Amino acid sequence: MSDLSMSSWISKYPKFAICILQFAIVAACYGQEAKEAKDLSSQDKSRLNRLKDGREAMTAEDKELLKQAAQFQLRRLTQDKYWRKQPPENKSLDDFVEDTFKLIPMPAAQKPLSDGQQQFLEAFASAYLGPIDEALHHREPIVKVNAARILARIAEAIGGSYLPSQAASGQTKVAEELLKTLKDKDQIDAVKFWALHGLEGLFTASYSYSAVPVNERPNRRALTKADLEDQCIVALVEFVLRKPNLSPNPTPEEVEAFRYVRRQAIRALGQTRFPAVMNKKEFVGTPTALALSRVLVDDGTSPTASLSEKLEAAIGLCQLQTNLTDGYQPDYAARAVGLFIVELGKSFNNRPQVGPGQSDNYPWKLFAARLLDALKAWKEANPTNTEAGKYIAALFDKVDAMIRTVQRKQGNVEVNALQAWLQNPSPNSSLFKGHPEAVVKPAEASGE
Repeated sequence: MSDLSMSSWISKYPKFAICILQFAIVAACYGQEAKEAKDLSSQDKSRLNRLKDGREAMTAEDKELLKQAAQFQLRRLTQDKYWRKQPPENKSLDDFVEDTFKLIPMPAAQKPLSDGQQQFLEAFASAYLGPIDEALHHREPIVKVNAARILARIAEAIGGSYLPSQAASGQTKVAEELLKTLKDKDQIDAVKFWALHGLEGLFTASYSYSAVPVNERPNRRALTKADLEDQCIVALVEFVLRKPNLSPNPTPEEVEAFRYVRRQAIRALGQTRFPAVMNKKEFVGTPTALALSRVLVDDGTSPTASLSEKLEAAIGLCQLQTNLTDGYQPDYAARAVGLFIVELGKSFNNRPQVGPGQSDNYPWKLFAARLLDALKAWKEANPTNTEAGKYIAALFDKVDAMIRTVQRKQGNVEVNALQAWLQNPSPNSSLFKGHPEAVVKPAEASGE
């Protein structure tokens, strides 16, 4: 086609011509990106593994290697030959995600990351966040979900590391990406589920898994930027209390899927430790303690919370630190926890009998062990020289044997004594002093 005829054709079909040109530009850009996204050599992979293990020090060239690895690994996740057809090379998307996981140094309780590993993790996050964000906006859900899994693993690694100040930027960037994903109205819940996992990982930073007295915690804040941490807490509360995005006549499977994602949000919220986000003695959004208490007593939650969700809410309330929010009155929350334990005991007593090879409807032993640990720590964190501490200690004394019965899975739980004791109000009539509106209205006990 001559230049003249091309010009005539463009003049005759301008809109179509523009589309063709745009497609050509995009195709050219994609081709260039695909060409640049090369796998690392065996030597380079060995180098990154030594850095991950803290055996060698980072250099500027290593940061470029990480960028190359990020571009290759995330670009590979977008290729439909791995999720539309039989995967070649005996590889699947899960295998590729695991390849990325293997490069992320994960701290352990008895083996925190070295300074060199933390520097590597900071560089890793910096290199991967851009390609991850791009993949999170891919048209295919499976690509988004796998990118979110990688983001969550990075957050878990950073959250479990006592990051020094020089690594704070990586923590902040990861938190911002997680927050943006959670608040994105167009993002699917399967992706948000992993964003919630990531936030849970970040909020584990500087804390043990159980509540401890305020003067024994290494850091009041999980994130180095207080305003960003507050935004994450508020977003988690909003997610827990959000209206269901279900069809008009949802199937039981749809309801359970909604609860499954919400349970992860409750679990993450329980790790935040702050009873409320405050600004000049006023609440910013719904207080954490109030949201968790509402879940426990079915106050406005829709659909009503499952027993698994309520367990996470009870543990979360036990983990909130009394001294982190002025005026917090945890005895009021303790009564909500007591009401849940009555429901837990009744559900245990009415559990279906299972035969050989069958599974219980709930992991009762795990439920009991986690709840008992949380209650013990809550009791220790609130000394009995306070009104609230006395009430929490009294609650623990009444529920200890009940929970141990569930843990042993022998006999029935005696709930009548606790139920009668809970008929009396807690010493304080609201969750926060000076805020009589911070109360819950327990609904009638309901099943799953």
